[in-house]
Amino acid sequence: MLFAGSLFCLLFGGCDKEYSIEGGGGGVPPGTSSGTAVYTLTGAPGACITPIVSGTYVAGTALSSTNTVIVAVNVTELGTYTISTATINGVSFTGSGTFTITGSQIIVLSGIGTPTNAGSFAYIPGETGCTFGIVFTPGGSGTVAVGTLNCATATPAGTYTQGIALTSSNTVSIPVTVTTAGTYSITTTATNGVTFTGAGTLALGAQTIVLTGSGLPVNSGAVSFPVSLGTSNCNFSITFLPGTPPAVGTLDCTGATTAGTYTQGTALTSSNTITIPVNVTTAGPYSITTTATNGVTFSGTGTLAAGAQTVVLTGSGTPTNSGSVDIPVTWGTSSCNVTINFLAGSSDFLKCSIDGAPITTFNSGLTGSLAAGNFTVSGSGTTQSLSIDITDNGGGNIGASTYKNLCLSNTTIFTTTQLSSGSSNWFDIDATGGCNIFSVTITSITSTHANGTFSGKLTDLFGGTSKTITNGSFSVSY
Repeated sequence: MLFAGSLFCLLFGGCDKEYSIEGGGGGVPPGTSSGTAVYTLTGAPGACITPIVSGTYVAGTALSSTNTVIVAVNVTELGTYTISTATINGVSFTGSGTFTITGSQIIVLSGIGTPTNAGSFAYIPGETGCTFGIVFTPGGSGTVAVGTLNCATATPAGTYTQGIALTSSNTVSIPVTVTTAGTYSITTTATNGVTFTGAGTLALGAQTIVLTGSGLPVNSGAVSFPVSLGTSNCNFSITFLPGTPPAVGTLDCTGATTAGTYTQGTALTSSNTITIPVNVTTAGPYSITTTATNGVTFSGTGTLAAGAQTVVLTGSGTPTNSGSVDIPVTWGTSSCNVTINFLAGSSDFLKCSIDGAPITTFNSGLTGSLAAGNFTVSGSGTTQSLSIDITDNGGGNIGASTYKNLCLSNTTIFTTTQLSSGSSNWFDIDATGGCNIFSVTITSITSTHANGTFSGKLTDLFGGTSKTITNGSFSVSY
């Protein structure tokens, strides 16, 4: 089949492997976050503080608008946000919006997907968020089990240490006498930064249920956890061992060095680091996270021996301004500043809204080109990349005009657009829908610069779901 020309618009979604982790927070993959706001999830990096889970979660049954999780956040800088968990057990949670005031607020995460298996699974919203658990009941479950718990003979397994995240080996086995067979789902209230969850099916008679722990213990000592099965309530106790005392020493920011390039509007990567000399007087673990400044944060953890050495902090976030900025660093009682010079960013941009979410920008590595019969613009965001390519296969000039898929006219331009979401789902223009499904309008174009807009609908040709692109616009120099 011969086409007179083509437009190709490609969005690469985050291609993380899908994980299926039952139980605790150890090894739980983090999610993603973007936007201009600066905030922290309450409880991070341990268990989320009193998350509110709504809706029914059943293996094999797709989630709906009733499946939500509310988590608390502390906002330090106003702006937009988009935050998501990784896809675990076929399900992920996403939220977006705009913070208009600072301080304590909430984020509503909406669940999407179809649970693959029954059991308890942990989720982390954002790259450095807190952990919350979801219990998925078996498919086809009906009657809810009724019985009596016996916490007096509950048996914990695994090691519980202050400051060390729980894993799937951290469990509690609780005897139960079941009077009505059926399904059960138990999630304890987050206590000392830790939550225990379990789900399954119980037969009649005496047996044992196993709850799996997740989260990061805050304090040492004996801690009581209330647990309920219907109207049966009791408490089991876990003794948390003292964690290793943190390292003690002093920072020397005068000898600090930075690595990587720092440009306004371009997100930092793992190559953006600060190396700071330290003099350690007491060996032990350390954890340093700088206060968000100019839209960026630096953090690092590890163990330090006694004596002179260096710590390396890795940057994250997107710089909001150019110029010389002091980044305050605090370690225990020692504080100092590291100065970073942020280069001025380009006034060019590439951005759009996907399914009505806040505008996503793709300004990192933004490039464009114009040649005989071809125009391109491409760039990257925090977790996705966008590329638009318009080609007239007849060699005609690409000028200020509107280019639509399959709309053969005097310009004889054929357009296609694709969107990748995750590692397997691809969205494309549904050719059976005719023309006007997707369009790109170049409003002005010269030999060195172009401006334009784009919008349209993309369809998963295998799954049938669709993505709607709106408010697309670009300004690019080449």
